[in-house]
Amino acid sequence: SEELSSRIRTEAVNTANTKLIKEYSQLLNKAKFEYELRMPFQDDFITGIIDTLIEHENGDFEVWDWKSNYIDSIEKKTALESHYSIQMKLYLYFIRMMNPNQKEYKARLLFTHLARPDAEHDQWTSLFKFSAQEIDGFSHELLSIIRGSAVYSFMS
Repeated sequence: SEELSSRIRTEAVNTANTKLIKEYSQLLNKAKFEYELRMPFQDDFITGIIDTLIEHENGDFEVWDWKSNYIDSIEKKTALESHYSIQMKLYLYFIRMMNPNQKEYKARLLFTHLARPDAEHDQWTSLFKFSAQEIDGFSHELLSIIRGSAVYSFMS
């Protein structure tokens, strides 16, 4: 519909004009998109597709995951941060295996519905930061999740 097309265009333009996108524009030119990763875990494999994988000049990686959820309150944004936290940790676990010398691991949820021209980063994104030790401990959490659920979707 024309209404949906208009909304998509508006969100795309608003997102492109945020301070974050402007700040990262050079890195985004070299970023990997829809980057699929697979690694062994226990007796199986874990697969994930990272929306945007950014490599900083110092060799550190940062993960961006784009979300188009409708958000009408801070409470809704907070609930979505919680909902997606396991997915973000999983992506960072992949990055830890790829780049074990990185000191701090970052993943960011980007809620396009909240993007506005010149919006501050925290007005429309949520940043997850973990130390190497925190990410190393995630394997135990992941195993608990897998054992506690016959079927679990990290990418919902």
